[in-house]
Amino acid sequence: MTSKIYGDDADELISVYTDMGKAEQMGAGGGGGVGAEETSSSHSHEKAIEHFLHAHSIASANHPGSSSETAKTAEVVANGYLTMAMSSAKPALTPDAVEDALRSSETYFTEAADIFLLEKGINHPDTIRVTEQLAKINIKLKDFEAAKKYAKTVLESKIEVYGDMSDETATSQQTLGTICLSQANFEEAHKLLKKAQHTLTQLLGPNAKRVKDIEKMIVIIEQSPQMRDKLSKEKHLHNRPAFSNNFKVK
Repeated sequence: MTSKIYGDDADELISVYTDMGKAEQMGAGGGGGVGAEETSSSHSHEKAIEHFLHAHSIASANHPGSSSETAKTAEVVANGYLTMAMSSAKPALTPDAVEDALRSSETYFTEAADIFLLEKGINHPDTIRVTEQLAKINIKLKDFEAAKKYAKTVLESKIEVYGDMSDETATSQQTLGTICLSQANFEEAHKLLKKAQHTLTQLLGPNAKRVKDIEKMIVIIEQSPQMRDKLSKEKHLHNRPAFSNNFKVK
């Protein structure tokens, strides 16, 4: 009915197809039934993505080049693929299908990030948000070098926007520290996680769950041989008597 009113490629259809996709996603998350209901649930994500892709196609055609509308719909498609990859709907996706969904999500998040970067700048909340998603997706894909690149960009932007002592900055420090830990870069991971711990302790208190979770990671790092030796040397230097150049001349 809407397409008859506005035409097949009117801007008004972008929100229509987006809403249809979101409705399909909600159907995929519900249920718990068996048989036909399970099959319907497992295919709802695919139907949702079809609607999101249709909305993105209209936005791209009506707003060629870099436009916020195209970036927004690209982000919607990316989130659709990400939701499908992380879904517990039955039947479950195969590992290859999960990876394909994550790769597709990465492609559309990259498109959105490139447009937001060009249109709004690196420190805009939209740019930060999609770049942060790219870091998380690459963690899931175990591409830690790519994840680290995106996470560092996000952290630098958040420091500029929110300052050092902020929940947003601490969250990114924790993410980047976790990535460094996955790469066995214990020293950098330790430094980042200590910063996150300090900030969140000030903001949330020492007994907050997030603070405790970071403390557990720090303990694991400090028990590693290379960090144990480094911390031992630092403690020795710290406790060593200060050098004095006072002496008597006879």
